[in-house]
Parts: sequence; C-alpha cells; structure tokens
Amino acid sequence: MTFQLALGLCLMMSVFVATARAFLVPPLLFTRHSNQAIRRVGKRNHGQIIFSTELPTRRISRFCSSAEDKTGDKTHLRVENIWKSSIDRLEQQGVSEPEWSVAHLLASAMDLPWANGFSQLLTRMSQADDTATTAVLLTTRQYEDFEAMLERRLKEEPIQYILGKWDFLHYEQLIVRPPLLCPRPETEELVELVRNDIQKQQQQQTLDTDTIHILDVGCGTGVIGIALADAIPNSHVHAIDVEPMAVATSLENARLVLSDQAERYAAFQSSAQDHTTVQPYHVIVSNPPYIPRSDMETLSRDVVDYESDLALCGGDDGMDVIRSILHKWVTEWGTPNSVCWMEVDPTHPALLQTWLLEQQNGNVVVLESIHQDLSGRDRFVKLSLRKDR
Repeated sequence: MTFQLALGLCLMMSVFVATARAFLVPPLLFTRHSNQAIRRVGKRNHGQIIFSTELPTRRISRFCSSAEDKTGDKTHLRVENIWKSSIDRLEQQGVSEPEWSVAHLLASAMDLPWANGFSQLLTRMSQADDTATTAVLLTTRQYEDFEAMLERRLKEEPIQYILGKWDFLHYEQLIVRPPLLCPRPETEELVELVRNDIQKQQQQQTLDTDTIHILDVGCGTGVIGIALADAIPNSHVHAIDVEPMAVATSLENARLVLSDQAERYAAFQSSAQDHTTVQPYHVIVSNPPYIPRSDMETLSRDVVDYESDLALCGGDDGMDVIRSILHKWVTEWGTPNSVCWMEVDPTHPALLQTWLLEQQNGNVVVLESIHQDLSGRDRFVKLSLRKDR
C-alpha cells in the first residue's frame, strides 16, 4: 500500500467515506541536507545520482486517527495546525529553515520511513488541496514526542542531534551525537576527491600495494574514514580524535556500514601531535578544526552553541592543527610517495604555500592541487611528499 493511499484510507475508515483518493506525486525533490546545503537531488551511490519514485508501504492507520473524531477537542493534534503553529514558533525565534525542521521532526514523531518520509510530508504540506495529509491527527504520544523535539529545535539545537542520526553520501542513519561535528555536504566532496584520487593511482599503478593504509585525523563521527574503507576494499583505516565520544561513535558507525569488514577500521583517542604509528600511511585525510579564531563569532548559533570548539577553531589563523598534521606526516607518518588531503578555510591555500616555503628545505612537501567546493570557495587541498625526502 502506498504512502498516499494509506493516508487516504486512514481518513476513509474513520469518517466512513465511500471513496478514497489516490495521490500521484513527482519524484522526490528534496535531499536530507538542509536547504542551504543542498548539493544534489536523490540518493547517491559513490557519486552517482539515483532518483527514486518508490513510495513507502507503511500502513498509516496504525499511527494516526481522523480529524473527524468527535470524542473531544483534538484540533491541536491535527497535522495542519501543528505544521503552521510550529513553523510560526520557529520563525519567531529566528530559527533557520523552519519548514524543513518541522518536516523532519514530524516525520520522526509519526515514525515515517527514514528514506523519504520527511520529503513526502514536506511535499504534501505544500499542496493546499491535500486534505488527506493535513487532516490527519497525531496520537497524544506522538504529539508529546514532537513537542519535546520542537522545544530543542527552538533552542537552535541541530536537527542531527535531535534525531540522533543523519545521512552521509549514500549511507543512511549514521549515528550523530553532540559535540561531534554534524556530517556536511562539503565533507562528502572531500571523500569523493580522495576516493577518486586513490582509485586513479591504483589504475596508474602509482599506488601499487596489497594494503592501502589511511589515517583520518579528527574523525568525529567517522564518516570520512568509514566511507573510504568501504569504497577501497584493500584499505585499512586508522582514525584518531581527541574526543572520546568520537572514538566510540565512529566505531559504532563502522560496524553499521562495514559489517563483517569492520576490522579494517580502527579508532584511537589521540591528538595529531601525540599519534605514533609503526606502519606508515599512504594517505592522510582530515577535516581538521580550521576556522580562524576571529571568525568563530560569525558562526550560527546551532553550530557555535552545540558543536565542539575543539573541532571548529583552528587558532588565530585556523592552521594550528593543520601545521601539526603536516609536521607529523613529514617526520613520522607518511610513506615516501604519500599524499595528504585536507578540508581547509579559503584563506589557507595561500598561507600553506608561504608556510611550506618557509619551513621545508628542498620543498619536501608540495602543494599539488587546490579544489573548490560547490560554492566556488577554495576548500580542499592535496599535498604530496617527494620521493627523496
């Protein structure tokens, strides 16, 4: 039974209507990312876009009742009223993307399918004549759950923390916990760049080894290293972070994604400065704290009030941890032909070039390429070690 038909039958049974409406909607037009961060539409599989018109088959009648229920005043439980009043409350508080937020929270409270429940709810609530959706009543428990989540969102807590999970690339429902950075579209771009680079080196046999050893510095939820471990079957990933919650969460996500291959992912509590290794790494990858201290006050409240300062601020120029990573890579971590990929502040490529010239004798480290994000900002850098270091 389709999502639309189930909604129609829910109302039909409660008001004894003789006929039911069938609703046809276009393919999904929403990603789970926020409207400000939308990159592409549809599910993704290693960079490919997969558009889906498949609708969920969950029976809605088990979690909703009819707005025609005359046993008492239940207008506050009606989806239409909840939708409008909640958006108004968020707007009054200045919370960003109120409709997107309410759609996520309602879909969670109603236990709609994760893959497309929120996007279909968002679509239907924008259709003025869709009474089959707007007239649905939440149960008292669902309403209480929704209100509890809405109160958190009114304080500008990130949706990812409220739901406790989020998507990254084509991986669904990865665990997200405060104060770890919430997965972002820019970091998906970083993973794609690194994955494509490794695969290109393998094809050209410039990275000809039985096992590719990768280090993810500042792993957070683990999405970077886990996605690379999944995409590169002969890889082994070490991940480090100073936050104990990051180590625990990344290992949980590794088990979710890699399943019986989870032993190819290991996480340790350590800073870049303190991490040592017996086995050198072919690839270093990092989304380090890179925001200059003076820019921290410009961040939105849902970032600066909830995500870890240690994962955001990179010191006065934003390069404190970046310099530590490069020093350890050159002196201890890297194989002679290794590469280092990082997500950085747009001011950093020029600063990196100057710093490398000042610090390195004989240009041991080469700033090989600079890549822009989808907003056109210099966001990613690739550095390489010379063979004769």
